[in-house]
Amino acid sequence: MDSIKIIQEAQILAEFEQDCQDRGFTAETIRRYKRVARMFCDFLKSRSRQMTEIDKYVLRDFIHYRRENGTNPKTIGYDFAALSTFYG
Repeated sequence: MDSIKIIQEAQILAEFEQDCQDRGFTAETIRRYKRVARMFCDFLKSRSRQMTEIDKYVLRDFIHYRRENGTNPKTIGYDFAALSTFYG
């Protein structure tokens, strides 16, 4: 079952990358957005959540997690923009 989740995650991230390319994002923006999406996926896994099981509380927890780890507010804002694109 875990291998299926990994394949699904990889497919979702690949589709996200294609969507970013279709929107005309630069290669650097795509690289950064994918990094944030992977980081968020890891965060969800650490809390036994799926990528499809998020709500505003999960996003708030992620932002809190990033703050606790010393991430500056500007970067957190960038992370949120990346996730908005990912789920938008």
